[in-house]
Amino acid sequence: MSDIIELSMQDSVIDYLANALLQEERRDLSQFIVVFPGVRPCLYLRAELSKRIGASYHPPHILDLDTFVAMLAASHGDGQHRRDISQLDLLYNLFALVREILTGKEVLDGTAFNGQKSHSFKQLIQDFESFFYWGLELLNIFEEFSMELISPTAIRNHVPLAMENEQLGREARSIWPYLADIYEQWLQLLQDKGIWTRGERYRLASELNEVDWSGLLRSSGGHSPRVFLAGFFALTRAEDGLFSLLCRRYGAQIIRYSDDSWRPPEIELHEAAGFHSQLAMAGEILGNQADFLNKEGLFEDMMAFVLPDSNRLMPVLCWLMDRCETPFNVSMGYPLERLALTELVLEVLTLLQSMRQASADSSQTKPPLIYLPDLIRVLSHAHMVAMERALCPQIHFGAAALLQTWANEQGISFALKHELDEVFREHPEILAYVNRIYGELKKISKCKTAGEFAGYLHDFITGLLKYINAQDAMLSVLWQDGNAVFLNLLEELMESFLREEPITSSGFKRLLRYIVSRKRLPFKGMPLTGLQVLGLLETRCLNFRQVLLFDMNEGTLPTGIGPEPILPHALRMALGMPDLRRAVEIERHHFRRLISGAREVHIFYDGGSDRERSRFIDEIIWEMEKKDGKLFNDSRIRRHALYLKPAGRKVIEVKKNNLLDRLKNMSYSPNSINKYLKCPYQFYIRYCLGISDEKESVNEIDGAIIGNIVHDTLYDLYKPLIGYRLNVELIETSLESCIIQNMEKHLRKQERWSVPVILLKDILMYRMKLFLHFEKNYNQGITIDNLEVKKQKRITLSNLNCEVNISGRIDRIHTDKDGKTWIIDYKTGDVDNKINLDNLTDFKRETIKKSIDSFQLPIYLFLCETDGFEWLNAAYYRLKGIKSQSDNNTIQSALFNEHGKNVKKVIHPTDMTNYFLPALSALLEEILTPEIPFVPDITDLVYCGYCAYARTLCKAV
Repeated sequence: MSDIIELSMQDSVIDYLANALLQEERRDLSQFIVVFPGVRPCLYLRAELSKRIGASYHPPHILDLDTFVAMLAASHGDGQHRRDISQLDLLYNLFALVREILTGKEVLDGTAFNGQKSHSFKQLIQDFESFFYWGLELLNIFEEFSMELISPTAIRNHVPLAMENEQLGREARSIWPYLADIYEQWLQLLQDKGIWTRGERYRLASELNEVDWSGLLRSSGGHSPRVFLAGFFALTRAEDGLFSLLCRRYGAQIIRYSDDSWRPPEIELHEAAGFHSQLAMAGEILGNQADFLNKEGLFEDMMAFVLPDSNRLMPVLCWLMDRCETPFNVSMGYPLERLALTELVLEVLTLLQSMRQASADSSQTKPPLIYLPDLIRVLSHAHMVAMERALCPQIHFGAAALLQTWANEQGISFALKHELDEVFREHPEILAYVNRIYGELKKISKCKTAGEFAGYLHDFITGLLKYINAQDAMLSVLWQDGNAVFLNLLEELMESFLREEPITSSGFKRLLRYIVSRKRLPFKGMPLTGLQVLGLLETRCLNFRQVLLFDMNEGTLPTGIGPEPILPHALRMALGMPDLRRAVEIERHHFRRLISGAREVHIFYDGGSDRERSRFIDEIIWEMEKKDGKLFNDSRIRRHALYLKPAGRKVIEVKKNNLLDRLKNMSYSPNSINKYLKCPYQFYIRYCLGISDEKESVNEIDGAIIGNIVHDTLYDLYKPLIGYRLNVELIETSLESCIIQNMEKHLRKQERWSVPVILLKDILMYRMKLFLHFEKNYNQGITIDNLEVKKQKRITLSNLNCEVNISGRIDRIHTDKDGKTWIIDYKTGDVDNKINLDNLTDFKRETIKKSIDSFQLPIYLFLCETDGFEWLNAAYYRLKGIKSQSDNNTIQSALFNEHGKNVKKVIHPTDMTNYFLPALSALLEEILTPEIPFVPDITDLVYCGYCAYARTLCKAV
């Protein structure tokens, strides 16, 4: 290849190129072409040239690689008449092609391939909804095939051998025999229809034998340009082929950074308790630079906030706007999936999905059952609350709060529409509003195709936006109008190739989630002004004086290696394709380059127990140890354990004047008491305003769903034994069928046999078998008294001369061999059961919070007590983390440890009357005291970090 220029990690490629371009001191630079990996360095080089020349000049052609490749590919004989189409239309074309190829193939009838039968493709190609997930996977690997110049012949030669060495799922095993045929005909389809993909552009560009520069250069004069290829690392085969041509034929220079020059710079490590704690630590670092930050003259190369995860963007911008007046620029787009409107539409589709599932599971023909938690989430969404307040201005309590209270009192999760009418009968305005929403839901529920769903949702959103125009004021200032972008996406769906394809609400939800996950709202600003907020890839080829790099944890940076259902390791190796671990090498290179090019580096990571700091940090520490010749002193890491409330921040206070009647008539559950104990303002939002505190899970299977599966499985297993002695042998044979039955009940049909679900079933079987082994050793012969029993009781508040309702639903009540009654609560998550009554010196909420983590078990005991607590006990049965058959102490966590095991101080039944009940009464009296407002409690930073309201309705953190 041509001359390769290697720079050290500390050098600036922008400075190098500026020197190279201006070494002849001429103003006509139009014969130069500079190609960077991304767009951002192009802006910096143009700015540097303008600064140095200081007069008018003919600029060089400065391009990012994608733009450069598209121009070259268009000059290829096969690429001259190609065009782009949307990813969805590509996917639909692939669906039609695969269905045409596979229809009638023998594998559809169950014939064997390499000795294994498969019926999977019949299911995959029966409709677009079934094909969607696997189609996305195929498109992704076809892009890789193009970028790595893999031919259909190579695939045919290597698939049979790779199949013998790889454990594959049923769907992947049925796809592999046809992978080469599908890819070959896919390439032909792209050519015949005159369309292309990014990978195809690179493949065509790599096939060029020469380049026609006339379309790019202003005036070639018969001369080839001087080409600089700057800042590239880990080329694909297509890129390598193109670069070889440019170097061999046109003398291009490759400018790259040498990994051999890597030396760890002086950095500061900061361990925080959550992301907002990281920002608080950044504030302390920049606190001495207030004058510097508030000046207009902050240049683009001075300071960078680097965010490996774009989902952290909004907290950072809120923090910047609150803390300093310096101009800043965001090169990262705001994810459309984070838009409030997007969340609402996905919640509506979830509700429709649960309604259809409930209707399908019903044995009788009747109106669909409504899953109340899903309906409450929709009604409590901020946009829906804004609409409700506009339509019902005289109502103090929203529909969500009323419905949540009724559902808790009735102890139900499903209801019919006429039952909801009774709930709101005494509130005609709210009833009219709910009927209006239900009417819209009925329209959407009747949709059968993707185009119909898009059209009805478009109408629903258009009506809703009349009431929420001011909701996203900040977003409209900073970014393109997200609501308008979302509506445009729906309009594109209404006109797309797949508009006539049948689809369910579940399938449309997955489709919509995919579309919005690929869309970013561009920032409105000057790209080279002030402080820069960047993603890691956007820092390529750039140097900054000061870098603050956030969220340096495993899974964020490096991002980690996910499973590959179609193109696993064996086939990658056989085809000579790079292993996915190469992605980690690339991220390591860019990380090292970024911090090497800075004078001052601050790296922040989350030190929580559930997160591990990045391996890149450990590698830096190892380099430090080798350099210093001694072990790294952990005290050099700055830790931030406490949150310091910023001065001048107004404290939120909610008066109770209009809430007292509501509060007195509420039925208080253990969850509501625990919410108030942790944070009164959180209690107010959740139980007075009725706004859900559930977060969208990033996992495919939500933890709450897993909990429902486990609870219902245990109920089904033990139900025949109510009133009888426990005999584990009688029920353990039904374990697997009960698990499968409840997985089908709680999971959507499209999820039921996915890889994560199959894995979940195996994990549940393993954990539940260990649990039954515990029951056999510890509880064999006990009497099962009741399951899933709802209890309600009045508690007297003597200081206020009133009574309030306490209620709860108990998973299990049984009587042991000694005649003692046990109240059992199954837990699939973490358990809060730390009690230190020595700290309970008074019955103020702040003191109670330090002494008692949770009131759940004490409240259950109170609800079941009829004649003292001596013959009662309560326990959590924890199914999370069971590791062996001897894990009895791990499984059971009792309130009263009768023999003092594993506790410093034994908790006695007498403590119920001496401590727990007085503390419970004190909390309830505080809730009902008018003079004590609801205020945020920000003393526990970790708890605030997981609160759904912390950065939205609550501005205390």
